[in-house]
Amino acid sequence: MGFATTGDAQIRDREIDKVYSELSALRKENSSLENKISALSEENQKLRTELLFRLENLQSEIRTLSTSVEEYKDYLKKPSKEIGHMKEDVEVRLKALEEKRKSLEEKNRAQEEKIKEMENRLKAVEGKVKQAELEKSSLAKEASSEAKGLSVGMGICIRMPMRLFRRETMRGSKEI
Repeated sequence: MGFATTGDAQIRDREIDKVYSELSALRKENSSLENKISALSEENQKLRTELLFRLENLQSEIRTLSTSVEEYKDYLKKPSKEIGHMKEDVEVRLKALEEKRKSLEEKNRAQEEKIKEMENRLKAVEGKVKQAELEKSSLAKEASSEAKGLSVGMGICIRMPMRLFRRETMRGSKEI
């Protein structure tokens, strides 16, 4: 048929610019997700440290309570009503400590799930970046072969619908 026209080259340049801008946006999103994962990891580490600190405090209080229970056994000679009040106090305090421990463990599990979710999203974005880079390199190869004066002919008739199909596929995957 003929050689590539200036209009064809301009269209190709616009397509390449569009792919570069999409690649840049994906890289920014990737960087943002990495920052979020880092922040969540730091927050998770802080929660773990806090959990360990509270656990140590709880263990210390449990030891204190155990000692108190032993002391309370010595007071068995006191009226049973007074002993009953002491036991209730110890049980209430112990139950409150156990609830605090469970709450901290649940927060830790939730943070770990968030981190896993962010890692999965990061992997998906990295896949999109790789796909965009592959498309960019294939467009650059096509542009260089046309610039050397290769015949466009039937190739354009096949490549143009394929590019449209790829773009629509990319848009569809971004919406997901």
